[in-house]
Amino acid sequence: MLGRFCFFFFLTVSLGWVVPAFPGQIYHVSQQGSDANPGSANQPWQTLQHAADKVNPGDTVNVWGGVYKEAVSFTRSGTRDAPITFAAAPGEEVIIQGLRLQPGTSHLRVHGFTIADFKYWGLECAGNNHHLIFSHIKVEGGECGVHLTEGDSGKPPTYGPVSHIILEDSIIRNPQFTAVDCTPGPCRYLTLRRLEISGAGLGGEASYGADGIGIERGSHLIIEECHIHDNGGDGIDLNSRNREGQVPAIIVRRNVVACNRLNGIKVWAGGRVEGNAIWGQGDNPLLVGIFPCRAEIIHNTIAYNMWDKDFGVRNYGATFGHPEESGPPRPAVELILHHNIFAFNTGPAHDGHTGIYMGPGVHLVNEHHN
Repeated sequence: MLGRFCFFFFLTVSLGWVVPAFPGQIYHVSQQGSDANPGSANQPWQTLQHAADKVNPGDTVNVWGGVYKEAVSFTRSGTRDAPITFAAAPGEEVIIQGLRLQPGTSHLRVHGFTIADFKYWGLECAGNNHHLIFSHIKVEGGECGVHLTEGDSGKPPTYGPVSHIILEDSIIRNPQFTAVDCTPGPCRYLTLRRLEISGAGLGGEASYGADGIGIERGSHLIIEECHIHDNGGDGIDLNSRNREGQVPAIIVRRNVVACNRLNGIKVWAGGRVEGNAIWGQGDNPLLVGIFPCRAEIIHNTIAYNMWDKDFGVRNYGATFGHPEESGPPRPAVELILHHNIFAFNTGPAHDGHTGIYMGPGVHLVNEHHN
């Protein structure tokens, strides 16, 4: 069992799927088919790559069960009113080796695939991708489960930012490094909901490069109703490269963040953190405002962190406006702290409980907590 104090939460994902009624053709892929076929139900294609190369806006591709030893590359885009849909057929398990959206690919929906047996990135958006929906996806292993934008950390993206992406009702587990990674970013209008993310970095030494969710730069981010647990780095780490400060529309709500080896939730450049349960982290469970910003911390429970004798350390139960080497010495943080519970942080193995740190640049606008 990973994490001495972890109570495991099981994410239930419904595999029911209604093929959307878009104005296009419906094609089929089966391992018993042939790419010389017309792609009909009776004469299906054999490979997903052939289907990806042939579809047009509005088309839907139903994929029948099996292990497809393909890393599928998408270059064709749908439109706003006629997206392209790829879906595992109802009740079928479809396993592929990777899914890459080449630069500029947009208006695509992907549902029901398992991505496994890949070396580097399982699901990748290279850049300049937008209006994408990924649902009921399972990603297992590799260096990174879901990777958004290409390029070096801290530098502009090679192919541009990504935007208007939804990843929901999915499972990402056991990558070598970060599970959902937007490096270098930016990711804009990104929604991550009802995900279970676990096991990042636990194949080796725990590190800050093995987070559950790591988004270096971005805005209009929603992370909600996820269970992020037992990762080697942080649970959620947002906007670590937005050094200029305040980023619009960062929302982290109703998540369970548990038993990650380092920090729980980090919002470097502000946002709203609401209704989360944060427990069992190895280090500081909540860090807010490393850069100048406004932050709202509302209705969270932060309790029983830093208890595990194997990876827990003694630190604060929450940290606001702490200066970092990469930021200003006294970050100005306008803080709303309302109806939170801070309890029993740092366990008996580490000389008793600790309190909350507020830096000299913090302006507490509204405070009401337990």
